[in-house]
Amino acid sequence: MYKITSSWPHQDQIKVEWNLGKRCNLDCTYCPAEIHDNHSKHTDIAMLKSTVDVLSQLGKIRISLTGGEPCVHPHIEELLVHMKQMKIGWINVTTNGTRTVEFYQNILENYINHIVFSVHFESDWLKVINTIIKVYKQSANKNVLVHMMMLPGRLKDVKDACEALLEHNISYALRPIRWTKTHDDFEDMIHYSEEEKKFLAVSNHTPPKNILVDDTVSCNVNDLLINKTNQFKGWSCMAGVESLMINWDGAVHRATCRVGGNLGNIYHGKFEMPKDPIICTRNWCTCAADIAITKNKNY
Repeated sequence: MYKITSSWPHQDQIKVEWNLGKRCNLDCTYCPAEIHDNHSKHTDIAMLKSTVDVLSQLGKIRISLTGGEPCVHPHIEELLVHMKQMKIGWINVTTNGTRTVEFYQNILENYINHIVFSVHFESDWLKVINTIIKVYKQSANKNVLVHMMMLPGRLKDVKDACEALLEHNISYALRPIRWTKTHDDFEDMIHYSEEEKKFLAVSNHTPPKNILVDDTVSCNVNDLLINKTNQFKGWSCMAGVESLMINWDGAVHRATCRVGGNLGNIYHGKFEMPKDPIICTRNWCTCAADIAITKNKNY
């Protein structure tokens, strides 16, 4: 491999991964404490709206709201309204699917372009699957993707969930669970049985092919993760030029990998928008959003 880029023509836009807060209504064992809890205060809505105003001045913006759980914020709909008013080019929400069908249908049809449901098998996954199916069937906007958080030891449940989605032609991606404590450790596959690894194979997921390898081969981010071809140390990466990541406390980084350090704080001051690519220093690129950033191998 010598080049990785998104299959979609988004290279002239800035993709912002925005963690709205740490608060979440679930407590998954594999989710680290630095990105979730059930008690943190919700970020002030005025601060969130002013952040949208700042981002809108950077050019063409695509925003993905994450958490924690972004949909537990009491003013999430007010924020989405403001984002639409500010003409943000693309809005995605990643959610655990525990709110009502009516809530998700409303935001999908009126405020956002795309929704990602993450199914967590330590919670009431069957209820979430049923919610997803109803939202998909009842909404005019069909831009729905499901991330199956594939917990080892729950293969039957995972298969049942996948089959339920396939019956309704709903796209899903099998996501290996990451227990890693550091960004440079990526040996999570040791937790899976051979049967589970086989099920995780490329042929067993249905998301769109969103990655272009060497300008010729189309695949999905998951393909690189599962096959462990996600090593780009020493490559030139457009993180910070094509992407930004806003942490729950307002700290801004080039991407979720945080390579290049802190760029400032958008909640409590200013941040510097990078103009040049950066050389990757990590052994593994483990975030789906980061993998899609344009990268070139340095010779």
